[in-house]
Amino acid sequence: MPKHLTETIEVPVDNLEINGNIRIEDIVAPDMEILNSPRIPVASVVMTRQLKQEEAAAGKK
Repeated sequence: MPKHLTETIEVPVDNLEINGNIRIEDIVAPDMEILNSPRIPVASVVMTRQLKQEEAAAGKK
C-alpha cells in the first residue's frame, strides 16, 4: 500500500567484511515487497587499489 512507502530503508552494514554484500533478499522491509531480483547487491565492501598494493608489498617482504 502507498501509505507504507518510505523514503529510506535502513540496512545495517557494520557486520560486512571485505568482499561482503548485502542483497535485496537480505533486506527486511515490513509491509513492503521489493520487486527487484533477490540476488541484486545493494551494498558491497571492496578493497581499494591502494590497499591491494600495500598487501602485495607486505607479502613480498
